[in-house]
Amino acid sequence: MLEHILVVEDDEFMRASLETELKLAGYRVSLAESGEQAIEMAHNQHFDLVVCDIRMPGLNGIDTLSTLREIQPSARNIVMTGYADADAPIKAVKLKVDDYLMKPFSADDFLLAVKKALHVQLQELRRQRTSRQLRSLLLATTRQLADPELAVSCQSAAQRACLLGRQLALSPARLEALQLACWLQPLREQLDLVDDLKSLTLLLDQASEEWEGGGPRGWRHKQIPLDARILRIALGQTQGTDPELTPLLQEDAPQASEALARPPQGLLALARSYFDAGQLELSQVALERALEAELEAETAAQAWLFAGRLHHERGRHEAASEAARQAEEAAQRCGLDSIRAEAILLRAALGSVSPKPEELEQARQIFQTYEDSQSLSECELWLALAGQESALQRLLETLQGDNALWVRHPVQLAKALQPACQEKSLAKAVQLAGERALGLLEEWLQPGSALELRLKALDLLALLDTPTARALLTRCCSSDSPALAQKSQLLSQRTSPPESPQLQLFMLGRMRLSLAGLLLQDDGLAAKKNRSLMAYLAWRRPRETSEDVLIDLFWPDSGPKSKHSLHNAIYQIRKALKAHLGDVSEQLLRLTHGYSLESHPCLWVDVEEFLRHCEAAQRAFEQNQNAQAVAELKKAELLYRGDFLEGIYDDWAETARQQIQERLTQLLTALGRHFFESSRFEVSLDYWKRLLARDNCSEDAYLGCMLSYLALGRQGEAVRAYHQCAQTLRQELNLAPPPRLVETYLKLQAGEAVDLALPGRP
Repeated sequence: MLEHILVVEDDEFMRASLETELKLAGYRVSLAESGEQAIEMAHNQHFDLVVCDIRMPGLNGIDTLSTLREIQPSARNIVMTGYADADAPIKAVKLKVDDYLMKPFSADDFLLAVKKALHVQLQELRRQRTSRQLRSLLLATTRQLADPELAVSCQSAAQRACLLGRQLALSPARLEALQLACWLQPLREQLDLVDDLKSLTLLLDQASEEWEGGGPRGWRHKQIPLDARILRIALGQTQGTDPELTPLLQEDAPQASEALARPPQGLLALARSYFDAGQLELSQVALERALEAELEAETAAQAWLFAGRLHHERGRHEAASEAARQAEEAAQRCGLDSIRAEAILLRAALGSVSPKPEELEQARQIFQTYEDSQSLSECELWLALAGQESALQRLLETLQGDNALWVRHPVQLAKALQPACQEKSLAKAVQLAGERALGLLEEWLQPGSALELRLKALDLLALLDTPTARALLTRCCSSDSPALAQKSQLLSQRTSPPESPQLQLFMLGRMRLSLAGLLLQDDGLAAKKNRSLMAYLAWRRPRETSEDVLIDLFWPDSGPKSKHSLHNAIYQIRKALKAHLGDVSEQLLRLTHGYSLESHPCLWVDVEEFLRHCEAAQRAFEQNQNAQAVAELKKAELLYRGDFLEGIYDDWAETARQQIQERLTQLLTALGRHFFESSRFEVSLDYWKRLLARDNCSEDAYLGCMLSYLALGRQGEAVRAYHQCAQTLRQELNLAPPPRLVETYLKLQAGEAVDLALPGRP
């Protein structure tokens, strides 16, 4: 669909000239000779861009644009003037127009300004898509917090809105906005605090307009936007509604429940977020609400697998086994090998219904295909416990790297590694693992273990030379075994400076702090501003930020009290750091010309690690070291547990969030490309689908899906992927599919051969 531009100009010759230039450039054009006429037109038509003269009889250009902005907030604006008005540029800047043109101007300058303004609108549409997860989480949170009576009321309103919207052929994005407005209407006052929901607050305000003009703005009849008229009826208003819409509620009522049958993905994301934050009860509640819906097979497989892990974490082994079985069945129905393999591992961890060795071998092959080193090493663990010697040797090799088995399964690892306790490779692995290997060594030091194994554990313990390891050595000095006590006394006499504890700051997902691997339920940063300020300093570390900038970011409206608020927040952050890290915290938060959080081993930040792995992968790709690049990307993928600082809506956080989301998009694209070029098309397809789940307008992902389907001989699904792309791009961005997708589709339709090659890496 062509972009629609409204030209508001009282001079007839100028109006006709601009119309000619815009139409020749391929735009749709509407004309208004006055501000009043432009406002009337805006009530009935949608415009992507408004080009408006400042000096006009009656309503001037600035006031016209101000009113138009209220009616159509998404439209971009360009102002023109032929007079040297000193105040006009200032007013235009305050109105945040996209460009300000002084007459006379050339046609090239005018079209360039138009192109830039429409590009800004396109970027804004993309930004709005990136905030959908935020909106979904807010929707899910509202459902959780609402009391039962209010929940029923909101759900009924959402059903009515969806029924009316579908009958009037609204796009999925508009339907989503209407449903979300119904759920958030009880929280109208709080919505003003969330910038990403301004369009919803405007929709809710417009819904207060009455059909005969009795609302705050006095709009009458079809001056009121269609979505606002629908929302007014959906919210149960019986007076002042559109008489043409009300009868539609009586028609085909069953469609409403069908429209809401798709499960809210936000509930599953919310459950995972609570799980990562250690709030298992809340995670369980959100997950149960997600499982109540009639889930599609792919979503069901993901949900049941997560349910199994959650039950396992809470010690509910029977429920976890049942969830693992459900996950396997759902995964088999939709061909999700990776989830089926993960469910097999979950059953192995539970031990109640252990998988057969051949099932573990199948899972191992799947993880090899996906190059999932962590899951592969866990598979080797269960195979080694089943007595497979080759698996034990492979397990020793995988433990040389950064492996989570030390912490996740120390008891099983201790049992599996007993036959290899004298191996030099095990000593090297323990030394690399550091304190994470303490769980294994404590198992070997149990009184019931063989003396040879306990003595070997002391040798390995001495390699660590950390405060916890030395404390464990000292404890062994009073052992019931003389040989063990004597050896531990000799080893514990070694003196080394004590190591500083490490504080881990997680900002991918909800912000949380962990000390020595344990999540801090009370991290000392209860105030939201304090948490946001610490996150900002950590995001920028070790760069310095002046007091003025910090005040402008966090306390812009506090006046003389702003500096005091900043100093108090810094004091609270310092106090929290000192409580967790002791005196070493004084080396972290520094004040020179401004404040900075220093790079120091005692503070680990997940987003830094994520970006470091992404950059390392980029360097490896540039040097044609593809295996190393993929290994770095997989590490980065494991760190991405959610969008940056979920629940913090400050402008700086939104900007950072978009940057990191772009990195994640690049990561998924690179992995999709790697597996495609390695002829592992099922795995490649999985990554393209993951990318589409995050950005349903990704042209790269649609092309990757089409080519992967074709490589797998699934032409029908390739055609469906094209139609999905065409429909989504048209509804979301008013764009046609890119040429390569169109070319591929046309060749398929004509029965011609398709080039199964992705475009060159940028």
